[in-house]
Amino acid sequence: MKIAFNGIGCGWGNNGGTQSVFRMADALNELGVETEMWAHCPSRFTWFKPKTPVRVCTLDNAPAVDVLINAGCNTTMSTYNYPRKKVGVQWLRGHEVWAKSDSQLRKLYNLPMVLWTNSEWLSDMVKDMTDVQYADVQYCGIPVDDFYKVSRSTDGVRVGALWSTKPLKRGQLALDIFNDPKLAGCKFVMFGNEPGPPGVEYIQQPTMEQKRKLMSMCDIWLATSEMEGLHIPPMEAALCGATIIAPARPQAGVSDYCINGLSGLTYASHSSAVECIRRLHDVPLRNDMNVRALSLIRDKVGDVDMNAKRMIERLEKELL
Repeated sequence: MKIAFNGIGCGWGNNGGTQSVFRMADALNELGVETEMWAHCPSRFTWFKPKTPVRVCTLDNAPAVDVLINAGCNTTMSTYNYPRKKVGVQWLRGHEVWAKSDSQLRKLYNLPMVLWTNSEWLSDMVKDMTDVQYADVQYCGIPVDDFYKVSRSTDGVRVGALWSTKPLKRGQLALDIFNDPKLAGCKFVMFGNEPGPPGVEYIQQPTMEQKRKLMSMCDIWLATSEMEGLHIPPMEAALCGATIIAPARPQAGVSDYCINGLSGLTYASHSSAVECIRRLHDVPLRNDMNVRALSLIRDKVGDVDMNAKRMIERLEKELL
């Protein structure tokens, strides 16, 4: 079986979507399935060095494949129309309202091709927006062995968050919460791709080792993004020992592993987020929730290899 991920027209840059696809492609290749990444330009991804090659090509000179999988909504139509494939897959890893309107996305979701999602809330959304009764959840997985607790802060409760100026990431909300007077005794740390905000401990474009160390210092991870498929940084932080606080909306992309009151806490406003942080000063409660989150991340979402094997099984059935 030969698989390609179609990034022609959008490319591969530094973002969580590219990261998850490269990890999946690497796992597929290691399992003996020939897998390529296609793009119209060289990869701009620098978070780690993928093993999978990027074929710089156009749709006119790209090779024949058994399976072609879209990179996102902007490559769904070209994946559907590509003539030198046996199976086309629309792998929905986000409801990309920043790229297309709801009506445009609805048309794509209704295309007669294999449709997967990478989270339960996206599968529920597909049922509401399309004639499809159910879309299989094909998780991208997470490299669980790469994230673990390497140290722990002893100077009070430390809260971590992702920084971004993109509106849907809501980095400013995290800053506003950090600056709330009720949290004056807490320490705060952030990371991101962009230059960091003033007054907060920050690492820009951290290496894997730096990211692991930063997350291990955190007792709590505050997620603020309001539109994700499967939100990855909170899972990474949980594997490093942090307890998750996240928005109380499915679109935040955490409901597969963060269940309010069981494996984390959810909030609906600035004030409720502050109260969640204060509640998690309770160390036994924090630790119990982290243990339950780890169980969901490892056993339900799973690592990348486990999900690559599931993908192969699904594609073998589609090729019969």
